[in-house]
Amino acid sequence: MNREIKLGILTAVTLALVFIALNFIKGSNLFSKSLTFNSTFSNVAGLDVSSPVYLNGFKVGSVKSIKLNPDNLSEMIVESQIEGDFQLPKSTVVVFRSDGLVSGNALDLRFDKLCKGSDCLQNGDYLKNESLSMLQSMLSDEEIDEVGGKLSNTAKDLLSSIGDKKSEASIDVSARELEATLSNMTKLTEATNRLIRTTSSSMQQTMNNVASITGNLSNQNEKINRILSNLETLTKEMGAMKLQKMSDSATNTLTAAESSMKDISKTLETAEKTFVELNKTLATINDGSGSLGKLMNDKKLYDNLEKTSKNMSLLLQDLRLNPKRYVNVSVFGKKQKTYTNPKDDPAFEEKDN
Repeated sequence: MNREIKLGILTAVTLALVFIALNFIKGSNLFSKSLTFNSTFSNVAGLDVSSPVYLNGFKVGSVKSIKLNPDNLSEMIVESQIEGDFQLPKSTVVVFRSDGLVSGNALDLRFDKLCKGSDCLQNGDYLKNESLSMLQSMLSDEEIDEVGGKLSNTAKDLLSSIGDKKSEASIDVSARELEATLSNMTKLTEATNRLIRTTSSSMQQTMNNVASITGNLSNQNEKINRILSNLETLTKEMGAMKLQKMSDSATNTLTAAESSMKDISKTLETAEKTFVELNKTLATINDGSGSLGKLMNDKKLYDNLEKTSKNMSLLLQDLRLNPKRYVNVSVFGKKQKTYTNPKDDPAFEEKDN
């Protein structure tokens, strides 16, 4: 046997072993009898190829493939394969259930009776399906009813104990306060009902009066419209009169303002002429022309005037202090007294200075 034949045989054996291993990993045993069936589900979340298929809790096969139904895209066709020399009835139901909190989902086969002959399942047949929730998958109906009953009794006991007057727990205190609040609301509702019953007649009378007033207003609607129309006309006329008065007042104000502007213009012209004359006068004074100019610019004349003013002041002062120096009156030929200079004469003081 040459080398190429040996290599070919080795390759074929290797491929066969790989094929067998892959099928074994998928859950298929090529050396045992198997049966394939299909089922449809609207949701296969958590179900994968090679997910287990159980019968009474014992794994009898696995999921072979999952694909969309070409006739109805809202359904998924799940092809499963079971191994073993046993037959399933056509009435078998494929239950989609949870395989635990971590393991994902699985398929469970359930049937009521065994089959014989034509009643047994054939390769490629479709089985009815059913889906269970996680709680239904973990517990049976009897267990769920039992747990539900216990939970119901516990809840009843818990609810009946809430609001115990001897308990100081927060929930008990809140329950007692809620009960008191509801009691007060009941009393308030009763008082409100009594008040409504007591005042119903008065309220009815009030409503009748309102209806009567409304009816009178409806009857007088035409008069009210005329009054409103007259008021509107009067308002327009008053507005027009007010605008006319405002216009006349504005015209008078503008006329007065124009007259005032003319007076101001004349005043400015007069002031301008006065300033011109004043400038001429100041120029003449600065040049030294005229009496005032000479008086302002001639220092000698200014000094003489100052001395004359001082002498006049001294003369008047001396006349006041020494009148006898200037006026001597002899009564009945009486000899006049000789004049004596007074002490501290300001005239002599001035001369000494």
